[in-house]
Amino acid sequence: MFRQDRTNPSTAVSNWKGRRDSLKGHPSTAVSTWLNGGLFGGFTPITATGGTIIDHSDDYRYHKFTSSGTFEITANPGEHLVDLVLVGGGGGTSQKNGAGGGELVKVTGAAGAVASYSIVVGAGGNNTATDSTGMSQTATAGVYVSSQSSGGASGSGNAGGTTNMGSGAGGGGQAGVGGNATYSNNGYNGGAGNSGSNVGTGFNSSSVYQVYNGGGGGGGAGIRWGGGEGYVGGGGYLGGGSGGTRFGLGNTGTTNTGGGAGGNGNGYSQTSKSGGSGCVIIRYSLIDQS
Repeated sequence: MFRQDRTNPSTAVSNWKGRRDSLKGHPSTAVSTWLNGGLFGGFTPITATGGTIIDHSDDYRYHKFTSSGTFEITANPGEHLVDLVLVGGGGGTSQKNGAGGGELVKVTGAAGAVASYSIVVGAGGNNTATDSTGMSQTATAGVYVSSQSSGGASGSGNAGGTTNMGSGAGGGGQAGVGGNATYSNNGYNGGAGNSGSNVGTGFNSSSVYQVYNGGGGGGGAGIRWGGGEGYVGGGGYLGGGSGGTRFGLGNTGTTNTGGGAGGNGNGYSQTSKSGGSGCVIIRYSLIDQS
């Protein structure tokens, strides 16, 4: 019997059909592939490029796009699936009302075909915001405010609040309708923008790749009796900009959260403020999760 026991055997020897002994030392590619794949099975993850790549301790690889680019899957022999989150751009405003936050779209189990995918990260509106798109999914932008009657609606469809005697309304966010302007304590106060959604659930809550859908912007302050100012409307949680003082501008939405811009104060001229840009994150597993 011929014994195949030398170190680094040749391809011819390693492929010899009559062998009975496992190879010692460093077997050839043919044998090691047979041992690790054909004999024992194995998990080969997706190979892909694009965006900022983050390998996390949860055994997922994340591709985070904070600007438009290309996500390319170059190999997927196991036909594994991918998950993705998209956030549309936040609305802008030139009025006293807060603008709407961009929509959040979360998809699990999308097909990971070998292909190049165009990723578009929505811009925050200085007038009109734009959608975020990728892998046949779309997250709608928040609504720009060009009206004095109400705050901007979020891309998810939640409406803005209503104005009251010169005070601005809050913009709608992913979590709900924006706040109404109110009268209290002898002053007309801007409405708060509604919150965005924390998508840490399902995508690990690590700040490295945690995403918040933008809240709506807060409404600007109105007049208080006696010559003072009303209260400023707060922006939506982690995203939406707060409203401006009676004679001040509102704040812009936060970059890469889709936050809506805050409304200007009632006594200020119509100057545009921008919403926050959106983002796209794609992930896939590096190990067998079954």
